Amino acid sequence: MAGLGIVGVLALAALLAPMLPLGSPTDISKDFALRGPTAAEPFGRDDLGRSLLSRVIHAYRVSLGVAVTSALLAVLVGGPLGLVAGYAEGLPDQLIMRPLDVLMAFPAVLLAIALMSVFGTGALLLSVALAVVYTPVMARVARAAVLATKIEVYVDGARALGATVPR
Repeated sequence: MAGLGIVGVLALAALLAPMLPLGSPTDISKDFALRGPTAAEPFGRDDLGRSLLSRVIHAYRVSLGVAVTSALLAVLVGGPLGLVAGYAEGLPDQLIMRPLDVLMAFPAVLLAIALMSVFGTGALLLSVALAVVYTPVMARVARAAVLATKIEVYVDGARALGATVPR
């Protein structure tokens, strides 16, 4: 719970960063260069006199955006793929899951770096690269849930009563 609280406070600070009474993360002031931590500047200043606290909070906005975007993309692509693979079984399952297994064979960070080197840099492309890396994981989770549900007794009972496929 403490970790969730810390992440929540950081996310709130990142979302409210423009409204917080922080200096601009890009304002340069050589007069304040390399100042240590004070009550007004808990993280101090860098060699160009920029507020490190302001820079950290504004940078967290980008990190939070990349994390949320990549997770959503991975779920939105991997979830339906896993649902279809688990429900259809047989050839459709093999056609969907084997390429995803190939993606899972590569180390995640190495694959993300390779994708970034091919497609370029930027927060959006990083989000897409991370989504590609984690889509197979989401697909496997969704497929496993469908396969576990298909063997439940109530599913057999519904089929025996004549329930159609969509039900």
